[in-house]
Amino acid sequence: MNNTSESDVTHNEARMHIEGVRGEMASMGGNDSEFESLNRIIEQLEDAIITPQEAINQANGVRDSKQAYH
Repeated sequence: MNNTSESDVTHNEARMHIEGVRGEMASMGGNDSEFESLNRIIEQLEDAIITPQEAINQANGVRDSKQAYH
């Protein structure tokens, strides 16, 4: 998903990316609020509150915060 403009990222690509992030975090263990955060991002994506690119950015932020913590 690197080097793509916001309009190039589809809804389905964003969903697949978020699920990939969920899988990465599941393998790390100790997921307190991360899955809930990803669920909220998906809800906002589904309701067109955020763009697919913003959903990806937010999911990456959740993952990056977890990695920094561990």
